[in-house]
Amino acid sequence: VKKFCQAYFLSFRRMREWCDIHAQILLLLKEEGLDVTSIKSLKVTAKQNSIPDIDADPAYRAIHRAVLSGFLSNIAIKKEKQFFRAVHDREAMIFPGSALFENPGNWIVAVEMVETSRLFARTAANINPDWLEELGKNHCRSSYSDPRWHRSRGAVIIKEQVTLFGLPIVSNRPVIYGRIDPAAASAIFIQEALVHQDMARPLPFMQHNQALIDSVREMENKMRRRDILIAQDAIVQFYQERLEGIYDLPGLKKRIRSGGGDGFLRMTKAQLLAYMPSKEALELYPDKMPLGNTIFNLSYCFNPEKSDDGVTVCIPDGEAALVCPDNLDWLIPGLLEEKITALIKGLPKVYRKQLVPIANTVEAVVKEMPRCNDSLLTALSRFIHRRFGVDVPASAWPEEKLPDYLRMRIAVTDPKGNIIQADRDPAILKSVKTPLKKNSDAFENLRKTWEKEDLVEFPFQDIPESVALNPNAPQQGKGYPALVIEGGQVHLRLFKERSIAVKNHPKAVSLLLTRTFQRELKFLKHNLMLPRDGRNAAIYFGGYKAVEHSLYQRIIILLFERDLRTKMDYDAYVKELTAKGLHRQGIRKRDAVCAVLIQYRKTRELMDQLSSGNHANPGLLDFLEELQIQLARLLPLNFIELYDIKRLTRMPRYLAALGLRAQRAVVDLDKDRQRWSYVQPFIENLSELLASLTPQSSAEKRLAVEDFYWMTEEFKISVFAQEIGTDGPISSKRLKKKLKEIDRMI
Repeated sequence: VKKFCQAYFLSFRRMREWCDIHAQILLLLKEEGLDVTSIKSLKVTAKQNSIPDIDADPAYRAIHRAVLSGFLSNIAIKKEKQFFRAVHDREAMIFPGSALFENPGNWIVAVEMVETSRLFARTAANINPDWLEELGKNHCRSSYSDPRWHRSRGAVIIKEQVTLFGLPIVSNRPVIYGRIDPAAASAIFIQEALVHQDMARPLPFMQHNQALIDSVREMENKMRRRDILIAQDAIVQFYQERLEGIYDLPGLKKRIRSGGGDGFLRMTKAQLLAYMPSKEALELYPDKMPLGNTIFNLSYCFNPEKSDDGVTVCIPDGEAALVCPDNLDWLIPGLLEEKITALIKGLPKVYRKQLVPIANTVEAVVKEMPRCNDSLLTALSRFIHRRFGVDVPASAWPEEKLPDYLRMRIAVTDPKGNIIQADRDPAILKSVKTPLKKNSDAFENLRKTWEKEDLVEFPFQDIPESVALNPNAPQQGKGYPALVIEGGQVHLRLFKERSIAVKNHPKAVSLLLTRTFQRELKFLKHNLMLPRDGRNAAIYFGGYKAVEHSLYQRIIILLFERDLRTKMDYDAYVKELTAKGLHRQGIRKRDAVCAVLIQYRKTRELMDQLSSGNHANPGLLDFLEELQIQLARLLPLNFIELYDIKRLTRMPRYLAALGLRAQRAVVDLDKDRQRWSYVQPFIENLSELLASLTPQSSAEKRLAVEDFYWMTEEFKISVFAQEIGTDGPISSKRLKKKLKEIDRMI
């Protein structure tokens, strides 16, 4: 009673009636025979208008809780300033005479609610809303919202809101949902935590099941389908049948322990498959792709909204420059038929209508057209022309309109497998620059193992095309060992770029072979000496010594520049050259070059004589000057490096034909012009072809253009110098046919 009175006195000491109340309490206590000395000794130290802290004194807090327990229906929450929201959604105002009027708290309790001009809260005190749920628990009502899986807590939680007489006393408190609705909580737990793998540390059975799901999804990505993996509802049902009533991680672990392990939660691949694609169908979507002598990894994605949709080939940066872009046109067998269909359907109508029904045409193409090293469009044009008689030029194919997934995506990767650059344009293979990392510890350590200085003969150690920087982790990249010439000496070096190694190695092998055959090469030089007629004719190409030197260097390149990688192969090639007699090599080429020089001199001197004899005829002089330009274009200063032995043996005929044309034009220039009209369209076609060649043009097209050039030279012989004779049949019809073939090439 003593403590109760102390608290009661303190709670109302600032009210105007405190004197009367104090006196009454003391009188009552005295009548009951209680000691009131300690109560009389209490001193008021607070300032007149201050609001006591409801949590500052235990006794003060106790009296507020005691009063609150009796006046729960008179609680209110602040709306603004002195206005409060009371129970039953009423608006109350603190009575102006209250000590709380100037600075009320957020929650109050009033001894009475009096409605005069408005509803007033009289005899009010601040309260802590945390008291309300405990004191009024029988009158509280809870509502719930937003159930969700909480990863860090390992359980499904839900937001709880508690109201007392309609006033919210607790908002958005997270509580365990399983204690409220175990079935609904279990469904959320299975869906989010297990099926969606939303767990900080996935359990072993989850990792097992996800690996199986990923393998099935990989099949779907390859085949561009979404019906091989069972529906997600079926996976949910699998867990629900085995985990009824489980809604949190501790409960799951307990169930696994009681079950003797997680075997009952591990799925099989058969359980995840809606159906199993045939082995033949899966083989159309390989995991690796051979390009040249190297096999590269493929990855698949089936999402048209992503940049990597379709097939991606991963090519290490050091090997990018050596990959032939034409091979990438063919994609993979599983998408080839769809690509061919899209290409044919996208043709202009003038070609497309000749290939209907398209389904039958595509079927014939897929079954009968062999895969080759040419670009797909070139092979397709050639096959359709041969099989269906339809001449489709390469420019008519709508390759740029193909969807992305029907064009190979090229990803150039660094030694760690990270993508440096990715694009669907094959030009990326030539444009990518490999960043040289001098501080690569693995590469530097490997260099110390492989590199050797000042080699005088081929090393006994085999020189592979590539070596792994770390044999235990091939994904860290490769180094490319090769012989290289530095300062006139041969060294074994390790390169980061394969293209540099491939470029240098044959030249260094050539130097080693040159040293091996040093004696034989002296005889070779002697055999390459030009006869007197050839020496005299060499004056137009820097003199006979320059021609002999070029001839010697060309023979060395042809015979010695070899990509030999083992001591066994090197020794075998040395024996082969020795058996053939190195000093006899090149005699045939020397004779061919000598014949070219002699004929060139004859033609050149003939043109000079004709020019000097017709200096008074400007039109004829201009014509002869044009012929001399053609002569220089036909036989440039570096012709020994440009032309092989087959071309050199034919060259005198072209030179002689120019001389005959010059002689006949001097007699009848008009007749020459008439004959030139037969040739001129093809010369213009040749100029257009040369101008159309780009870095992306296929090697096949470049060779075809070169063949067309020599066909025009043969055609000139047939027009201007029939008595010389052509190398095989030639006509305007054959030239036009060749033009159409080139037109079908990329």
